[in-house]
Order: sequence, then C-alpha cells, then structure tokens
Amino acid sequence: MTDNTKKYQIISLLMTYNLDYIVNFPTRINTYTETIIDNIFLDRSKNENFIIELYYNGLSDHDTQMLTLYIPSHNSCKHGLVRTGRKYDDSSINEFKMKLSYENWENAFDPTRDNDANGIFNNFLNMYLRIFYCSFPLHISLVRNKSKGWIMKGVLISCRHKKNLYLLCRTSNSIVLKIFYKKYCKILTSTIQLAMKFHYNELISQSENKTKTVWSIIKFLTNKRAYSSEEPMLNIEGKLIKNPQILAETFNNYFSSIVEVSVIKIIKQENNDLSKHSYRQYLVKAFQQPFSPIMLKSVSENKFMK
Repeated sequence: MTDNTKKYQIISLLMTYNLDYIVNFPTRINTYTETIIDNIFLDRSKNENFIIELYYNGLSDHDTQMLTLYIPSHNSCKHGLVRTGRKYDDSSINEFKMKLSYENWENAFDPTRDNDANGIFNNFLNMYLRIFYCSFPLHISLVRNKSKGWIMKGVLISCRHKKNLYLLCRTSNSIVLKIFYKKYCKILTSTIQLAMKFHYNELISQSENKTKTVWSIIKFLTNKRAYSSEEPMLNIEGKLIKNPQILAETFNNYFSSIVEVSVIKIIKQENNDLSKHSYRQYLVKAFQQPFSPIMLKSVSENKFMK
C-alpha cells in the first residue's frame, strides 16, 4: 500500500507491455497491517469497461477479488451469428492457379541468400499467402437463427411426453396404451399445426412488406435457396469463356458501346430507306387499296338527339 522504489519499477515494467494494475484496495487486512496480494493486471486500451469488487469469503487470510469484463460481441447480431470464412469454388481455384503461374518467385529464391534457409522460406511463404488471401478472401456471412418461433414451452413438454409414451409402447403389449398413444399423436400434430399457423400469421400481419415475408416463409418451409455453384460461362465468338476477368471486360465493353452502335445502325438504316424510296412512293404504297364506300343517310333531329 505504501509508495516505494520497487513499486514504481514494477509498474514501469508492466506499462511497457501496456498493462496496468486495477486492484487499488487492500485484500489482506490484519490487526496492524494492510496489504494488496493477488493483484490483477489489465490492458485498459482493450478493456475499458470493467468492474473490480471485493468479496469477503471468510475461508482464507485474504479476500477475493471479482473482475467483471464487459466485452462487446462482434460475432452476434439481432438476426443471428456472424461467421467469417473463405469460399473455395472452381472459379477461385482457377484464379489462384493462374496467379501462381504468373509469379516469378525471384524474391523467394534469391541467390544471395543461399545459406539463409529461414529467409528464403519466409519470403516464399509471404508471396504464397499474398496470392492465397487475394484469391480466397474472407467473407462475412450471417448465420440465421434457426430457432422456430412457434415452438413454445407447452409444445416442448408435449413432445417429451410423446417420447415417453412411445418408449412405454415399445416395452408394453397394452392395446389401451397404444390407442391412447395414437390419439395423443393426432392431438399433438393438430396443436403444432395451429401453433405454426398462428406464428406465421402474426409474422405476416406485423410485416411492412407482406409479399416478401410470405415468400421468405415459403422458402424457409420448402428449404429452397437461390444459390448456384456452377461456374458462369459465355460464348464469345464461338468460344466458351470461363475466365471471370475476360467475362467482366466483355460485358463492360458491350454495355459501354451498345448505345453508340445502335445509333449508328439506325442512322444507316434511315439513310438507306430514304435513298431507296421517296416520300411519294411511300404514300402511293400506303394507299394502294381504296377505302370502302361511304353511304350517306339523312337523319331527323329527334333521332340525332337520341
């Protein structure tokens, strides 16, 4: 508890590692002395929110320290867990192979480092990992909470009871028990269906976009996901191209020049039409067939007003 040179030396040493003591109250109290033992050292830059408390246990000559850390969870969110991983498919594997083939490995196999095996290995590993991380980047995906909202406590208790009845029916020859088990299964099935219906109706009624909610429920119940692992291909001038870079460049070139090409085609077509046909010939062709004869008939004022 007292200040001395050794105390400041140990504090300075720990501060070089960004550690600081957090127990600043006596943990061992005798008749004449008060000391701090079993101190806790913490990195305050990474753990800002914490509580350190003293508990009297009465089982030892010194008291207990209770440390409570408040660590924000980066792997959880409102709708589920956040998971990171790498995606390995045919397209990314081909890209990885292509980048490895383009690498010259000069830095890895430097002739000036023939005797430095560790340096050669580190250079090779750095170059390899750079290509690997570029070809297979980390993706953050949301793991949906798969808990079914319609499973209430009563449904769980009924399911456990059904399981116990099933085990009894296996070891018993009682016809009454088997009939009761079948009736119980029917009642439980109808109860589950009503619970599901009530749950999904509530989701739809509370949703702002009801159509989207309905389709999400249908996809969840049918277990259908719009995902295709097939590698995209495109027929370019009679050749099937799988390289994603070439495909992207082809699409960019097409959509960046489609307007200009279309305008040029329209202008050429209009010029050709004007050169081939004059407006008089167009009008003559448009009215080659005569109109049907028009019959005029007199009508009285009363009939006209009606």
